[in-house]
Amino acid sequence: MNEKIDIDEILNEFDKSSREKLKHNSLTFKEYLQLLREKPRFLIRDIFQLVYDMVHSYVKEGIDEYPDDPESVHFLKYDFYDLFVKGSDSPFFADRLFSNRFMNIINSFNQVPDWNKIYFFEGPPGSGKSTFLKNFLNKFEMYMKTDHGECYETCWRIDRSRFTDPRNFLLTLNSSNQIIPERREEKLIPEIYNPIIEVHCPNHDHPILQIPRSFRKQILYDVIEDEQFREELFIQKKYEWLFKDEPCTICSSIYESMLERLKSPLDVLSMISPRRIRYNRRLGEGISVYNPGDLLRKKPIINAALQSSLDSLFGDSNTVNYIHSDLAKTNNGIFVVMDIKNHNKDRLLNLHGIISDSVHKVENFEENIRTMFVGLINPQDKEFIDKTKSLKDRSLYIKMPYILDYKTEVQIYKNIRGEKLETLFFPLVLENFARIVIASRLEKKSENMREWLGNTNRYIQICDDELLILKMDLYAGNIPEWIHEEDKKKFKAQIRKKIINEAEIEGVKGFTGRESIYIFNEFLSSNYKNEKHITMGMVFDFFTNQRKELLERLPDSFLDSLTQFYDYSVLQQMKICIFSYSRSRISQNILDYIFGVNFDVGSTEKNKYTGKIIEITEEFLRSIEDYLIGSDINDKTRMEYREEILQKYTSGTINEMTLEKKKIKETELYLDLHKKYIHNLKNNALDPFIDNKTLRNAIKEFGTKEFKAYDKKIKRDSTYLIQSLMRKFKYGEDDAKEICIYVLDKNLIRYFKDIDI
Repeated sequence: MNEKIDIDEILNEFDKSSREKLKHNSLTFKEYLQLLREKPRFLIRDIFQLVYDMVHSYVKEGIDEYPDDPESVHFLKYDFYDLFVKGSDSPFFADRLFSNRFMNIINSFNQVPDWNKIYFFEGPPGSGKSTFLKNFLNKFEMYMKTDHGECYETCWRIDRSRFTDPRNFLLTLNSSNQIIPERREEKLIPEIYNPIIEVHCPNHDHPILQIPRSFRKQILYDVIEDEQFREELFIQKKYEWLFKDEPCTICSSIYESMLERLKSPLDVLSMISPRRIRYNRRLGEGISVYNPGDLLRKKPIINAALQSSLDSLFGDSNTVNYIHSDLAKTNNGIFVVMDIKNHNKDRLLNLHGIISDSVHKVENFEENIRTMFVGLINPQDKEFIDKTKSLKDRSLYIKMPYILDYKTEVQIYKNIRGEKLETLFFPLVLENFARIVIASRLEKKSENMREWLGNTNRYIQICDDELLILKMDLYAGNIPEWIHEEDKKKFKAQIRKKIINEAEIEGVKGFTGRESIYIFNEFLSSNYKNEKHITMGMVFDFFTNQRKELLERLPDSFLDSLTQFYDYSVLQQMKICIFSYSRSRISQNILDYIFGVNFDVGSTEKNKYTGKIIEITEEFLRSIEDYLIGSDINDKTRMEYREEILQKYTSGTINEMTLEKKKIKETELYLDLHKKYIHNLKNNALDPFIDNKTLRNAIKEFGTKEFKAYDKKIKRDSTYLIQSLMRKFKYGEDDAKEICIYVLDKNLIRYFKDIDI
C-alpha cells in the first residue's frame, strides 16, 4: 500500500514546479542584456531565423547516399519523423521531392529570406497540405516553449511613483470597467491602488528595438563578447532589421513621453521588463490561421482600461495611443490563410501592400509588420493570384503534390495498418503496390529520360517503355544497380536536375492520397488470409480482375512491365543469396591474372604478390577471363584483352605503386577487375539451376524427411539458398521455398540470361 500524500504537499510541489518554469519569463532590462551577452545567437532572431532554427532542431542534416559522386545534385534524404510524425494525431509524411523543396526554402531563411513574399504551399485536394501545416505550427509552438526557442519581447512595467506622488490619487472603476483617477479627498485606500502600469507590446517588438537606432550598434558591440557572432551581426544582411527597424508606435510614444519627463534614457529602459515570447495559435498570439469563412476584422483593437491608465499617467489622451490592428499580433510571427476562397480572397487583397512594404495604416498611425505570411492553395485557385499583379509578384510557390516517392507511400500504409504490415507481404510486393499508385500520378512520357538513355532497348525486359519504374527510383533518391555502367557515366548533374524538376508538374492527377488509402485497404481486406502471404500475383489480379476499372487510370501495359521488374528483382535476390564464393579466392585469382599476363603461356612463375607458384597455361588464363569478359568471345578478342591488361599494368599500376606508394589491391586496375569479377560471378551464380529438376525438387522438399535423400551438394546449395533468403531478405521458410519455385518454374534464369547490365 502506498502512503497517502498530503493534498497540500501535492499542491506545493505543483506550485514549485510551475514557479521554476516561470522564473525566466520576465527579466529586468539589465538582466536581459546580461543574458544577451551569454547567448546572443538565441536572443537576436527574427521570425525567419526562428523557423530555421526550429526546423533544424527537429530535422537533422540531409544524407547523400552517393557522397563521392562528382555529379551529385545534393538530392538529399531527410528524416522528418520528429517534425511531422512524432506526437502528431495525424502524421504527415513528406516524400523526398517535397522534403528537398521544403528544406531549400527553410535554409534560405538563414541567408537572406524573402520576407516580403507570401509562401504558398500548392497542391491538389487530398495532398496533405492542411495536415502538414497543422503539424508544422504545433511543433513551432512547442519549440518556442523549449530552451532552444528562448526569445523575448518588449513589456513595459511603468512605475507611477516615478512621475507623480501616488498619495494624491486613488483609482476607481466606472460602469464600463475603465480606470478613473480621482484626486484624494479623505484618505488613501491602498488596497485599490496599483503603482505599476503594465503594457505588453502588441507587436512583439524585440527589446533591443527600444534602444534608439543611433545607439544600437555601439551598445550591441559592447554587450556581445563573442567576436565571431559580433562580426556576423554587423555584416550579414539577415541581421539588418536589428539596425533599421523602428519599434511600434505604442512603444516609441511611451519611450518619448517618459524620456521627456525622466530626462534619462537609462531610467526609461529600466522600465522595460523583457518577457519570454509565448506563441499560441488558438489565441491568435504570434500565430493566426484564417479559414475562408472567417470574417475580416476591420476595426482596430483598443484597450479602454489600459488607455485610461496611460492617459492618467501622462495627462494627455493623445500622448500614447494604445491602438493596433489584428496584424500586430502576428508581427514577428506567422500569418496563415487556408485556401484562397471566400473571405480569404479579400484578406489577400488587403495584405498584398503590407507584404510588399511591411507597413500599413491603423487609423492615423503607421504600423510596421515583419511577418512570415503563409498560404495553402489549390492549383485551380492560382488564377485569382495571377489576376492581381502586385500579389502575383509577391507570391512564392512550394509544390506539394500527391506523393511521388513509393517509399513514402509505403510509410503511409504502415502508419494506417501498423508497422507489421510488411510481414503480411512477400518481400518487394508492398513496394510494388505503392509503385502502381505512383504510376497513376506521373506524366506518361519524359523527354529528359529519353535524352539521358537514348535507346532503351537494353532495359525492355526490366522496365516499362516510358521508364516510369526507373523514374520512381530516381525520385526516391536511388540510382538502381541495374542501370548499365555506360548510362551511369552519362547521368550528369544537368540531366539529373532536369529529371528531378519534372516532378514540379506531376502529382496533380491520378489516385489522390485519400483514394490510395481506400484502395489499399480494400485490396488488403480481400486478399490477405492468415495462412498465406500476399504475392505479386494477387496484386496483379486485383487491378486486372477485382478492380479492373482502376487499370484505365494507369499507363498502358504498366502492370505487365511491373511484373517483369518484380521477376528480375527476385531473380537478383536469389543470385545474391546463392553466391558464396570465397572473397580471398577471388582476390587471389585476380592477383594471379595481373601477374600472369606478364609471361608467356607455358611459364611457371612465383607470384610476387601472393608468394605462390603458378603455372601459366591457357586454361588457367581462360578460367579467370570467363568471369572478367565472358566465355563466348573469340581468340582474337581474348588476346587483345590480355594486351590491354598488360598495358594498364605496366603504364599505370606500376606507377601507382612506385610514385603514389599504393599497394597492389589499392590500384585502379585491381579494383576494376575485382568489381567485374564479382559482378559476373553473381550473374552466373544460378546457371546450375537451369533445367535442373533435381534441385527444384530438393527446394520443394526442403524441411521434410524426403530432403535427406538428396546428395550432399544439392542439399548444401538448397540449404544455403533458403537460409540466405530468410536472413538477407526476411522471407519465411515457406515463402523462400515458394519464391525459388516461382523463379524456376517461370524459367527466369534463362529469360534474363542475356541482359548485359
